[in-house]
Amino acid sequence: MTIALSANTPRISYTVNEGVTRTDPYPTVFVFFDSSDLNVFVDGVARTFDASTANTTKFTVTGGNGSTGSVTTSVTGATGGSTVVITRAIPLSRTTDFPSSGAFEVAKLNTELDQFLYMFADNKD
Repeated sequence: MTIALSANTPRISYTVNEGVTRTDPYPTVFVFFDSSDLNVFVDGVARTFDASTANTTKFTVTGGNGSTGSVTTSVTGATGGSTVVITRAIPLSRTTDFPSSGAFEVAKLNTELDQFLYMFADNKD
């Protein structure tokens, strides 16, 4: 996959108007790999991940695995409205060890390089 550097901002913000309850998904516009790559904040307070909850202090995730996706969390806009911020923070790690001889898997190399680029963008953010 080719990555457009100008479209690699690992942060998006949504506004929920005062008194409005939003339960529909918040799309991510950036690629991520795992739910643990995402941070979700509502009015500056972090929410925690839970794959199967309706708890209003938690969030669920669809997508990822090298593509965009969405986050679902219930938010009722506070006085003056609320802000939902989703950021990506891929842990600094190397996930592939390439062989010194034999078959070379180009797909794994591309994924590794993509992840490095995302880590740099996350750090810049």
